[in-house]
Amino acid sequence: MVIDHSYWRRIVSSIERIVKAGCYTKVNRVISLTLDSYLRDLTGKIVRGYRTILDSGCGPGLLLDKLPDNEVICLDPSLTLLKLSKDKHKLSHHICGVAEAIPLRDHSVDAITSLFSFRDFIDREKAANEYMRVVRSRIVIVDLFKPANPGLRLVAAMYLSYIAPLIAMGIAGKIGSEWRQLYKTYLEMITLNTLREIFRDFKQEVAVSFLGGFLSLIDLTRIKNKS
Repeated sequence: MVIDHSYWRRIVSSIERIVKAGCYTKVNRVISLTLDSYLRDLTGKIVRGYRTILDSGCGPGLLLDKLPDNEVICLDPSLTLLKLSKDKHKLSHHICGVAEAIPLRDHSVDAITSLFSFRDFIDREKAANEYMRVVRSRIVIVDLFKPANPGLRLVAAMYLSYIAPLIAMGIAGKIGSEWRQLYKTYLEMITLNTLREIFRDFKQEVAVSFLGGFLSLIDLTRIKNKS
């Protein structure tokens, strides 16, 4: 569950280049068949009732307009991406840091969101433990997971390794080749069953799941008297 640090730096740099090129949102919308937008909207609806929200791996701040009245703490290891999100939300705070060492007190936020960032963490289990330490109530994770079914796992791998990069290059040109990183991070990603085991002290619901769990929204609620 641990990614090599030098490889992790390449992932962050790749995302920065894509965002700077201005094609991040458009390409992701197409290769996800608009599901990224749908899942972002749904995440906003789930956590909107909570006062303080940590958006972990916030990137350029695409979730912020879904939470106009919430206090949102944006956490990302990239200063470049944090700068892009700073003017999007009047109640947002910005922290340059990693999910494996969140610089917040225990139980200091009501909810945590992690949209398409969990698979890019250096140590996913350590990040999950930090989530459980910091959060009071709710965690929503949206990401690509390895399907348990071998056939579906092969389909997902083929899509990410060949089809998605070709679509990205068709839309964005040469910079689209950066989407090849999707397949590499997918290979390192855990299964839904592993995620369930990590968060075993939380009530769990796979609220949305496509292609046998390949693209999923996981809704986790802290069980009372568990900390």
